[in-house]
Amino acid sequence: MELQDAQPSRNFEGPPSETAEFCVVSYSVDLLKAHPSYAQHRLSVHPAKLAVLADLGELAFKYPLIVTRDHFVVDGYGRWDLAKRLGRQTVPCVEYDIDEADALRWLIQVNRRSQSLSDFIRIELALDLEKHFQEKARSNMQDGGRLKGLSMLTEAGKVNSRAEIARIAGVSVGNVHKVKNILAHACVPIRDAARTGEVSINIAEKWTHEPESRQKESLRLFRIERGIRRKARQLVSAELAELQPLTNDEHIFTFSDLVRLAERLPVERSIEFGSIQIRILNIPGRNLFASKELIDALTQEPVQ
Repeated sequence: MELQDAQPSRNFEGPPSETAEFCVVSYSVDLLKAHPSYAQHRLSVHPAKLAVLADLGELAFKYPLIVTRDHFVVDGYGRWDLAKRLGRQTVPCVEYDIDEADALRWLIQVNRRSQSLSDFIRIELALDLEKHFQEKARSNMQDGGRLKGLSMLTEAGKVNSRAEIARIAGVSVGNVHKVKNILAHACVPIRDAARTGEVSINIAEKWTHEPESRQKESLRLFRIERGIRRKARQLVSAELAELQPLTNDEHIFTFSDLVRLAERLPVERSIEFGSIQIRILNIPGRNLFASKELIDALTQEPVQ
C-alpha cells in the first residue's frame, strides 16, 4: 500500500500530546528508520508522488520530516525516500519526544487526513495499538478501584481499546470488528484484496464465514464479473465514440414516442418480438440505446 507525500504542509497535524518536547535538527538519512508498523504492513510511497516531489527540487525539503527520539519517521516518508534516491547526506527534521505507540497514532492520523490510506489499512495499523490500549484500560480500572474480576476487566479492556482504535482510524467500531475477523479468518488472497481496496470490508468479511475453498471461489467469480463489467463499459464507450451526428432522415425519439409505438402493435405482432434483452450500463446521462432492427420493426407499418 502506498502513502502520499506530495504536499507535506497539508498533512501536518499536531503531536498526540501538546506537552511533547521537540527540537529542530538535521539528521543523517541513514540514521532514520521506518516505523516498525510501516515496515510490517509493507507501506510505501506512490511513485507518482515521488515524481511530484522530485520536480520540486530543493523545495521538496523545505518542510522538515517529523521523527521521534528513536529516529522513527512519522511524517515525510516521501521526502526521506527521495533524499535516499538523490544521495543526500542529511535532511531537516523536527524531533518529538514521543514513544513508538504515539508515533504510530500520529502516523495514522496524518494519513487519515490526506486520505492516502484506505479504511482497512488504517484499521490494520491501529490494531497494532490494541495491546497498548488494553493495558492502559486495565491500569485505569485498577487505579480507580473498579476491579471486580479478571474476566470483566479483560472484556472492558477490549471494548475500550476497540473504540479507541476506531477513533484513531476514523471508522466505525463495527468496521474494526470486521477487519479483525478478516485478518483472523480470511484466506490470503481476500486479505490482500481488502487491503488494496479491490473488495470492500463488508464483502470481504461476509466471505470469511465460508470455507477457504469457497472464499477463493467467491473472489474468483467477483473478479470475473468485474472484468465483464469493465469490458462492457469499454465496448459501449468505443461504440459511443464512433456514433455520428444525426442526419436529416434520422429522428430523436422521446420515451413517450417509444411507448406509443409499442402500444400501436397488434397482439399478433407483439408476439413476433419475443423477449427483448435489456442491459443496464453504468454510464453517465439519460440515454436509451436500441438496435436498428428493433426500431425498424416498431416503426414498420402494419400489413392490412
